Amino acid sequence: MNISDAANWVGIADSTIRKYLKDFGDIDAAFSESAIPDASKHRRFTNRDVAVIAWIARQYHEHRLTTEAIHEALIRRIESGEPFDEPPHPVEEDQLALIPREQHEEILAANRRALELALAERDAIRNMLDSERADHKEERGEWQGEVARLNREIG
Repeated sequence: MNISDAANWVGIADSTIRKYLKDFGDIDAAFSESAIPDASKHRRFTNRDVAVIAWIARQYHEHRLTTEAIHEALIRRIESGEPFDEPPHPVEEDQLALIPREQHEEILAANRRALELALAERDAIRNMLDSERADHKEERGEWQGEVARLNREIG
């Protein structure tokens, strides 16, 4: 794959990959020979190259390591033989799986039922609050009457 394909897969810019190759290309077995070809040839990346690039990107962005620290960690990882995991492939719009119509209709019906239940619950809560307000209004009126009566007795 070319540099644009690799960049799209990892989700970084082509220039970032070129920087990684410049900064880490001197490490033996870090990248394939085709990723760092002679000046007259185009770069070609293997899946492992992409996995290494993704690993480097994670070290910068998730772990906030410096270039020097990543350089040392990459050497240790290669020497230990620990594999590099390929990043997940991005989903292209034309590759999105469409939901079958029957399943879509089932989901829509379930969402409608859930909405109807939520609306019924909202209405029940409103009715309860209206009843509470009416009870409180009545009780407030009773207390106001009692206060007025007491005020008359005192006055």
